[in-house]
Amino acid sequence: MAKTKISAKNVVTEFWRDYRRDIYSVSRTWVTKARNLVLAFEAVRAISVDGSMHFDMRGEALRLAGMGIEVMLKALILENTDTRHLVLRFREPTTEAELSLRNTFNSHDLVALAAAGGVAFSSQHTEVADALSAYIYWRALHMMPSMKRIKNIIPTKYGNGPDGSPQSYVKCEQARELVDYVIAVVHPRLYNKR
Repeated sequence: MAKTKISAKNVVTEFWRDYRRDIYSVSRTWVTKARNLVLAFEAVRAISVDGSMHFDMRGEALRLAGMGIEVMLKALILENTDTRHLVLRFREPTTEAELSLRNTFNSHDLVALAAAGGVAFSSQHTEVADALSAYIYWRALHMMPSMKRIKNIIPTKYGNGPDGSPQSYVKCEQARELVDYVIAVVHPRLYNKR
């Protein structure tokens, strides 16, 4: 009888396949991760000193808030079995809409993720979500965006404020309001099922 050779690659492949099927696909696991990101946002926000050369960590705080919102919205998308199988690649898209949904799920575009998860944003929510998306993509990580995101630094009118890049005017309080709103929508949909 021939022995089957077990390779490290096969073990790793099996582990990640099982992880995707068993843990990664559970929406409540995502909400737990989102909670941790929101707690990290609150911690960084609390120790940040606005205007300080060394301790102004507003950008990092906003990135964490955006990531927490992102993960909560993705949890809603995972709640539907058919959608879960599509975005986690257990089945291939058969329409342009399905391909678009998979691409949205793999993005950091909070406005698109909200729409895909069935979460309605007000115009104020949309402005804050757009800005937080920029913090996730590049603003808290790099000095300048990639060419793909260069439009993020083109001055525009933000609300009633002065012209400038939209992310420049988002405050941690606005991010906290959006976090609270998303929590208020997500939690009942995931936890209050009858």
